[in-house]
Amino acid sequence: MVGFLLPYKKKTHLPKKIIWQVFIITVICIFWDIYTGFNGWSIEFVFPIICILAMLVMYILALVLKLSINDYITYILIDTFFGIIPIIFIALDLVEIIFPSIISVTVSIISLAAIFIFEGKNIIYELKKRTYI
Repeated sequence: MVGFLLPYKKKTHLPKKIIWQVFIITVICIFWDIYTGFNGWSIEFVFPIICILAMLVMYILALVLKLSINDYITYILIDTFFGIIPIIFIALDLVEIIFPSIISVTVSIISLAAIFIFEGKNIIYELKKRTYI
C-alpha cells in the first residue's frame, strides 16, 4: 500500500505512475510465478486485485486532489484499460478461476459509469472542445 501512496506525494503524472506500479508489480509476480512452476496465481489473482486497487486509488486521489476534467478523461482511459485486460484473459482461457477477473471488470464498469454519471456533461464538452476542427 505504501507504493500506492507514493503518487500522492509527488502529485504529477499520477495516472502514469499508477500504470507503472500496476505493470511492475504484475511483471514481478508473473516472474515469481514462472520461477515457482507457474500455477497461474499471478494472472488469476494478483493482476485483477492490483487493477481493482489501482482503480480505487485513482478514485480516492480524484476526490482528495479535486482533479480537472482532463484528468478524468485520462482516468476513463486507464479504467478501460484495467477492464479490458481481464476480459482478454477470460476470452483467451488463460485463467481457470475467473471470479477475480470478473470482479475487476465489474469495478471498471462501475467506475466508468460513475465518472460518466457525475462528470459526463463536462467530459463531453471537453472532448468536443478538443476535437473541434
